[in-house]
Amino acid sequence: MVIRVFNSSNSLVGFVQQKWSLFSPSLSVHNSEGTRTMDISGSWSAARCHTEQEFQVTSLEGQLVAIIWKRWPGFNEDYNMDHDFFGLDISASLSPTDKALLLAATFLLNYMFFEMS
Repeated sequence: MVIRVFNSSNSLVGFVQQKWSLFSPSLSVHNSEGTRTMDISGSWSAARCHTEQEFQVTSLEGQLVAIIWKRWPGFNEDYNMDHDFFGLDISASLSPTDKALLLAATFLLNYMFFEMS
């Protein structure tokens, strides 16, 4: 799976692509030239519901630059509904382009692993 990010003038900003992995979710973030800039990895079991998940975003040097997280609010009268909370904690040193790509990665992870409908 791939999600591409475009700016307001319809130029490619970059893309986030799923990497093959047997057990754990793994994605790579690429700039507009196709060069890999960051990697995203999750726990070995990305369960759809009743769990909290964190996906670590690392630079190519291995430094943690962001965390994409999903929180489950717990049981309530709407427990059968799709009411998970997603967040993105980003290092202030990242460029606006990288931040846009990580926001797209958050949407892609939600679609790939947690959408129920």
